[in-house]
Amino acid sequence: MKKVLLTGACGYIGSHAAIQLLQEGYEIAIVDSLVNSDKSVVARIESYFKVKIPFLENNLLTELENAKNFILEFQPDYVMHFAGLKSVNESVERPLMYWENNVSSSANLLKMLESLGKKITFVFSSSATVYLELDGLPFKERDATGPISPYGDTKLAIEKLIQAHSKASKNFTGISLRYFNPVGANNIGLACENPSSPPNNIMTKLVQAALTDDKEFHIFGSDYNTSDGTCIRDYIHICDLIDGHILAMTQLKNTNKYFTLNLGTGNGASVAKIISTFEVVNNIKFKTIISPRRLGDVESSIADPKEANGLLGWQAEKSLNEMCKDSWDVYNILYSDLQS
Repeated sequence: MKKVLLTGACGYIGSHAAIQLLQEGYEIAIVDSLVNSDKSVVARIESYFKVKIPFLENNLLTELENAKNFILEFQPDYVMHFAGLKSVNESVERPLMYWENNVSSSANLLKMLESLGKKITFVFSSSATVYLELDGLPFKERDATGPISPYGDTKLAIEKLIQAHSKASKNFTGISLRYFNPVGANNIGLACENPSSPPNNIMTKLVQAALTDDKEFHIFGSDYNTSDGTCIRDYIHICDLIDGHILAMTQLKNTNKYFTLNLGTGNGASVAKIISTFEVVNNIKFKTIISPRRLGDVESSIADPKEANGLLGWQAEKSLNEMCKDSWDVYNILYSDLQS
């Protein structure tokens, strides 16, 4: 049985990776700092799959010997690296924290993996924020990079670190997957986004607003150069996203190269479109309030996923309706437990 080490797997994306990997028969272990997540998701996953998941609470910045011993004992074949702070706005306010937490911890992780002395396929959770804004044109992997936030800067720095390590090591295949706004949930109802700090994911914000009496939802900026004035993003269902991870991990494992791939639908939806779709699908009406633009937000971000389509045979399949429905349904399944 192949083994996959997951960092940050108590968070939204990582927990869904854990679920799908177990569904496909992999053995997993988790390292998570629990800074913006909760370990209860691990217990739910263990109970559902009737397995015991090796777990270490560690931020990969402290107690490095413990983390190294944990990795040496588990002996992973693959690594999916999701751990990291991810708020664009917060990164603008606290850049030093983001550089230390995201970049330094990634370098530490690569050093630990090198000590294994075996072939490792390393999949990194990168971001569309690394691209230079191009007025909404679909981003291709070879397009210019130029992040406008420290968060994006750290993602690009980690990509470069992985690329350099891939060239230097004969036992390492590095894969950076650039995301375009994952939303939704696996409908078996084990995990959803439930951050301990205010959420940044629009779908989680909508869910939380829907649970309030006034159902107020703030739109940050309505004066962008788009059809309805609100930002446009390439939203992708979390299950499609994780399918792309697993295909990249397995199909590129013996290449001894470095890969950068977009994972997106190739289609954009505005903030206003997401709100209206959520309202229709879930029979909820929001009171929208226009607020000033947020620092670090770009006008439009859409993927060109052709390289992933061709190289992996992967394509996003789930609709915007499914993204909105699954987000609301699964949160309601978990809501009483999450609030207790």
